[in-house]
Amino acid sequence: MFVEKLKEEVYDVIKNQRVLVLVSMDVDSLCACKILQWLFKCDNVQYTIVPVSGKEDLVRAYHEHYEQLKHIFLINCGGNLNILEILEPEEDVLFYISDSHRPLDLDNIYNQDQVKLLMKEGEHLSDEFEESDEEGSEPSSKRRRTGDGESPLSKRQSKRRWHQNRQEILYQYYAYAFHGSAASLVMYELAWKMSKDSNDLLWWAAVGLTHQYLYEKIDSDKYVTDAQNLHEHVMRHNHGRDDNGTSINCLKIGFDTELQLSLYRHWSLFESICHSRYTACRFRVWTNKGKNKIKEFLADMGIPLVQSQQKFSSMDFELRSILKPSVEKSSERFGLDEISYGSFNVQYGFKTKKEGTTKWDNFLEALDALSRTNTDKLQDGIEMGKKQLIAVVNQVNTLIGMNQVMCAGHFLYSHVRESKNKKAAALPFVLATPLDSEKAICT
Repeated sequence: MFVEKLKEEVYDVIKNQRVLVLVSMDVDSLCACKILQWLFKCDNVQYTIVPVSGKEDLVRAYHEHYEQLKHIFLINCGGNLNILEILEPEEDVLFYISDSHRPLDLDNIYNQDQVKLLMKEGEHLSDEFEESDEEGSEPSSKRRRTGDGESPLSKRQSKRRWHQNRQEILYQYYAYAFHGSAASLVMYELAWKMSKDSNDLLWWAAVGLTHQYLYEKIDSDKYVTDAQNLHEHVMRHNHGRDDNGTSINCLKIGFDTELQLSLYRHWSLFESICHSRYTACRFRVWTNKGKNKIKEFLADMGIPLVQSQQKFSSMDFELRSILKPSVEKSSERFGLDEISYGSFNVQYGFKTKKEGTTKWDNFLEALDALSRTNTDKLQDGIEMGKKQLIAVVNQVNTLIGMNQVMCAGHFLYSHVRESKNKKAAALPFVLATPLDSEKAICT
């Protein structure tokens, strides 16, 4: 069932209990977990956090802890699964699910006793679900009293049509995957309702929301709506702060135009353009024509190639100061209509000057990187992010260059010669990489 009052129906129930928190391993989940962790520390709530990376991981984690814990909090996992069916819990176990994945499993929605679904205030179900809800009742013929004059044949036909219609609506409801509001936004809203929100929590929510948008989990309309809501909190927390500098313990959040160029402040402008999802795809950087197009783009902006290949902080100050308007102006000529968007930025009061081997170690490292006192971990993460972007572009370059993209009808996957077809350009792309060769599992 959906929870209307986050504080009263969820937090007030679990704050005197020991809670198991199962967290999916993505940026939004980390940010939501960080906010929830802060709230638990404020109220001395006992909790255990376990990162999970799939259905099997979820089941394993639950069965390792279920004997000691009766309150299970799930972040970005479990919402689109029939949680009671796959975990088979006792009747006194309660599940609190904050999951941005859609569509939600209908069994979770209709369960009134053990499943509590946390949603951002004002977020509504899709039209498909509303339609399926209307069809959820029995056909009218079955509710009529016997002897109403309807023949048995007519009743069977009416019931058959009802079942067919219901199956079609359910098929449409489950047909497409998409995302709702970020889990970090839901957790921030909970903190706000408890009057325990702060700039740190607000920044974590902004990071979770921005990740959703940049990785195309939500469209621009959804992003603008949620960003405007967060911006109101930014104004409330940062009103009247001194713009000339920040103290050692101060954190200041702002809202400004940002470019869809990954990590360009921590990289060279040229490398960022070549390896950002948005520009790499539109310039087709795996072709010679695409590489020349990037040089034309830089020339149109009036940025010398030598300057663009230096680290951003080493570029001429004048070029850096006019970069955003220059990019926005030239992007119109090169078909980059969405190169800029409104986003959040943060200023830390100071900057101070890692090595996990397991999934759990990496999860803790990422969680620590969200703390402003651990900027060294954040810097290491930025460097790894650069390597990942370079690896992705190089891999795509290799696949396309060697004609290793295969067409499977409704989608493209790893190696298909037909990818040069004009019709294939509109098809979705599925890329599989080995995860466990012994078990023949891939991602």
